[in-house]
Amino acid sequence: MADRSQTDLLPGLFAPPRLPWELIIDSVRDGVICVEDGLKVIYMNRALEELFEIKRANVIGNPVEFSADLQMLFDEATRARQEFGGIPASPFRKEFIFKSTRSGEIPVSATITEALHGEMRIQIGVVRDLSNLKQMEAALVQSRKVQAVGALAGGIAHDFNNILTALLSQLDLALDFAELPVPAREHVVHAQTSGRRAAELISRLQTFSRQTQTRTTTVDLAELIEQVILILRRSIDRRIQIKSPEIKPGTWLIKADASQVIQVVFNLCLNARDAMPSGGELVIGVKRVRRLKPDSAPGAGNQRWIQITVRDSGQGISPEVLERLFEPYFTTKPLGRGTGLGLSIAQSITHDQGGWIEAESQPEQGSSFHVFLPEASSDAPAGSTALHAFTSTETRALEGRESVMIVDDEEMVRLVMKAVLSYRGYKISEATDGEHMLKAIEDAPAPVDLILLDVDMPKLNGWAALPKLKELAPGTRVILLSGGALETDEDKARERGADGFLSKPFKNEHLVELVRKTLDLAKSAKG
Repeated sequence: MADRSQTDLLPGLFAPPRLPWELIIDSVRDGVICVEDGLKVIYMNRALEELFEIKRANVIGNPVEFSADLQMLFDEATRARQEFGGIPASPFRKEFIFKSTRSGEIPVSATITEALHGEMRIQIGVVRDLSNLKQMEAALVQSRKVQAVGALAGGIAHDFNNILTALLSQLDLALDFAELPVPAREHVVHAQTSGRRAAELISRLQTFSRQTQTRTTTVDLAELIEQVILILRRSIDRRIQIKSPEIKPGTWLIKADASQVIQVVFNLCLNARDAMPSGGELVIGVKRVRRLKPDSAPGAGNQRWIQITVRDSGQGISPEVLERLFEPYFTTKPLGRGTGLGLSIAQSITHDQGGWIEAESQPEQGSSFHVFLPEASSDAPAGSTALHAFTSTETRALEGRESVMIVDDEEMVRLVMKAVLSYRGYKISEATDGEHMLKAIEDAPAPVDLILLDVDMPKLNGWAALPKLKELAPGTRVILLSGGALETDEDKARERGADGFLSKPFKNEHLVELVRKTLDLAKSAKG
């Protein structure tokens, strides 16, 4: 039977009108193999040739020896039919890993069915490459993990910021004592500096990890790149040297969403890290360019762009891989080490910001990724991801006799804020959550001038309590506090009637200044 052609063996079996069946099955992307009763291969299509890297001319008429897993599946189907008295059993399906000399390990699934053609019993195997499916499944699992980690990180950040608020405020209070010995004062200052660095790191991580609606503003690249480097220095191999020319604040402004751009640059830096498993040099640079956008209409003129470059001294990228670099799910990393989505997402984000990404590389000569984003005019006000900025005033001007209620579920935070404000003369009362606050306001013998209201509390949180408070005591001023603030929270707070917003942890003087400023504005409004 091995000397007959495939068409002679299967006359008209798959033949639709006017089209040869071999042409049809050769166009199928899954591999197809036909075996005569588990003994000899009588047909295979081009997809199977390419998948298993074999020539069908060398296989037709021979047993399925090129894949032990596939041969075993054909044998199982034959035994099952014989056990059921010659009746074809249900389709047999098996997943296994095929080791390709060209592409490495390839996950595949094979399904075996049977058919009768005259007196000939034919087993048909359909073999599917599962690489893309596995990558999509891995991407979905990774996405769910990221969502879970993001939710967990938000809760941890809130708790951690409450701890830092208490810690840093206590240190601030200690420094207010003139009797504190100079050596002890130096230790307190060092502790305070370390605490501020921890608070800064939490703030940067929150900015990087949060998923919010795109908000295009004027962004200062000096601050943005500083944030990325701050995270990188604490998260990548110390054998990798991170370099960036000094970038003067206010001189490199782009129109973009700060969080989104941080994600793009950070992802490119992580790719650079992966290209240098034994260490190397990672450089982040910026420059101005005038270029035509790749998808510009014919006749469009050059535009002004800020080019952010992430360069590594790693393994480099071959021309074949470079062509497919931004394709979704394309990856050269081993299964489980990458989803193939990082660069495609970075390109998509950059496109949404009005720009694009280019890559250049040579094998063993490192790689450079260039992010092009629209330049903002130098007179545009730059947005800031820092906590808040206040104008300092004289200490005496920050004192007051007004009544202030502190609403927070963390006892230590309440105690510290009470100490800071009562030290300056304010009359302090406390509540542990929104419900407690509303009851206290209702029972209070006199109106409370200002309420410091935490947004993250059990029972009734600050967001839910705010409208009820404004209805119960419309003349009371409110400052919202949050240990897990989003960039949009301050705008949200003011839209809902709050008079101010303060992110934890904060400096004591920032708290006192905002309290005084809010109360003074209330007096001015009354005339």
